[in-house]
Amino acid sequence: MTKQEVEALAALRVEGLVGANLPGIDLSGANLPAANFYGAYLAGADLTGVNLVGANLQRADLSGADLTNADLRFADLNGANLRGANLTGANLTKATLSQADLSKADLTEAYLLTARMFHTNLTGTNLARTDWNNAFCRDPAVNQNFLCTLEELKAAGALVALTDPPHGFSGTALINFDIAPFGTPVTATIGSTEVAATTVTTHGAYKFRIHQPPSQAYVGKEITFKVGGFAAAATSTWEAGKEDVLNLLTPGR
Repeated sequence: MTKQEVEALAALRVEGLVGANLPGIDLSGANLPAANFYGAYLAGADLTGVNLVGANLQRADLSGADLTNADLRFADLNGANLRGANLTGANLTKATLSQADLSKADLTEAYLLTARMFHTNLTGTNLARTDWNNAFCRDPAVNQNFLCTLEELKAAGALVALTDPPHGFSGTALINFDIAPFGTPVTATIGSTEVAATTVTTHGAYKFRIHQPPSQAYVGKEITFKVGGFAAAATSTWEAGKEDVLNLLTPGR
């Protein structure tokens, strides 16, 4: 099955992708919102930058899949196998990860705001520089203390540490007023040091966080940005815990 065929089936909202056998398929940058991949076999698939907002991935096998910068907001991954998957920079805001196997998965810089992580296998899961403190480890409908804690994540085998809140940026990247193509690099620099980097996903979207290292002070320092290696007009200053929507425009020369 080709990427275009998968996108067509997803758009029709039919069950043609339920239980689909698609190991190693290249779906990078695919637009698959609300796709129904229930029980699908997607082990080793290339899903970098894919739009899976609101998708049904219950009991899907995504072991070893590359989900770098994937948009998985509101996705249902209940019981999914994500063992060894690369979820670096993935947006899992409000996603359901209950009963999922995230053992040895890399979630570096992933977004976990209100993600549901009840009874999730976190053995060896890399949660470095995520907002794990905003994830739900228990059902808030029945438990007042529903937010994950550092102690319980460590006890579950996750690789996690307590860090200062970063400054987050998201928005649209444009080159000469056109939407930047999928995969275009977007970088942020403070002084002469590159402090964050990502690539454009669907519709020119970018998203990253700038973390302050323990030995440095970024507060009030100017941040400059590049899209595709070209300087963007917009700048900002670093502030702990702030979340900015900032569109980045460069003339591309």
